[in-house]
Amino acid sequence: PAIEKLRLGTLEAVFNEDSVNNLDFRVESNASAAAFFVDGGTNRVSIGTSSADAPFHVKTDDINTALFQSDSSTGAQVFIRNSTATAGVYAQLGLAPANNILGGSIIVTADEDFSSSANRTAHMELQTRHDGTNRTRLYLDESNTVFNEESRNTDFRIESDANANKFVIDATEERISIGTTLAPSTAGHAAQFGVEGLNFH
Repeated sequence: PAIEKLRLGTLEAVFNEDSVNNLDFRVESNASAAAFFVDGGTNRVSIGTSSADAPFHVKTDDINTALFQSDSSTGAQVFIRNSTATAGVYAQLGLAPANNILGGSIIVTADEDFSSSANRTAHMELQTRHDGTNRTRLYLDESNTVFNEESRNTDFRIESDANANKFVIDATEERISIGTTLAPSTAGHAAQFGVEGLNFH
C-alpha cells in the first residue's frame, strides 16, 4: 500500500502521518549526515547522530555541547522533573568526564509522597566516583549536612589564605587539627585534637 510520507496543510506540515515505524526523518548539514534525526522505530530524536541512546540525544565534537539561553529580566531556569509522586523517586544529574562513564552526580530523592503539599520533603547527595564505585561525598537533608556519610577514608580540610590546613579532620586517624595536618602525640599516644600556630582571644 501507498505510504503518505509528507502532508502539507494550511497550518502544519506533517512527516510520516501514517506512523510507519521504520520511516525516519533526517536533515543533513554541511558536515553532518544527521544534523537532526527522528528515528521512527525507536521514537527518539537526536542531533549529530542517528543512533540515539535516549529519547533526546545530542552528540558533537565541540566542547560546547549545548547552550540554554534566556532573555528574561528575572533569570533563567532549567528543570529535571519526574511526574511520579511516591517516596523514593529521584532526579539525577550525571556527569561522565571520560569514556562515557559516570564520574559524578547530583541526586535529589523524595523522602515522602509528594501528592500532598504538606509532605514534600527531599534530600540531596553529591557523589563522585572512586575505583569504579560512586560514593556519596556530601549529604543534605532537613536535619543534617553530612560530609563522608559512608564513613570512607576521606579527610575534611578547610584552607585559609595562608594555611592549607587551617582545619583538618583526619578520617584514618580520627583526629581534628587546626593549623596542622596531624594532631600531636602526647605521652606516646596520638591526641584527638591538636592546635598549632594560633592565638586565642
